[in-house]
Amino acid sequence: LEANRAAGMLLEVPPESLRGKTPQDAGTMVEEETFQGFLTQLRRGHPVHNISHAVSLPSGRELQILYSLAPLKLEEENLFIAIILDVTEQHLLAKSNEELQEKIRKIGSILSCYSGD
Repeated sequence: LEANRAAGMLLEVPPESLRGKTPQDAGTMVEEETFQGFLTQLRRGHPVHNISHAVSLPSGRELQILYSLAPLKLEEENLFIAIILDVTEQHLLAKSNEELQEKIRKIGSILSCYSGD
């Protein structure tokens, strides 16, 4: 990995501590088998889009990230570039919304029993 300052801030680590590590070593990627599948796609020139993944940060906080990977050829090297987005807030909002909808369904069910429907 090579990482910029923004990635280091997002993952709560100095960017230089990510250099030379694999995504698995850094704890920023899905399990090995899935990652190998992504590498196969990238080596064939196909990007990987919108992969959702939870990452545990050094602070103990869990971060939901959404990332996309794209192949990149730089001189003679085959590389890939990763775009990482923090979607933790959206994930929490969606989860809260699902819980609220379930409560509303239960209340509706209870009320329909009392209304004689």
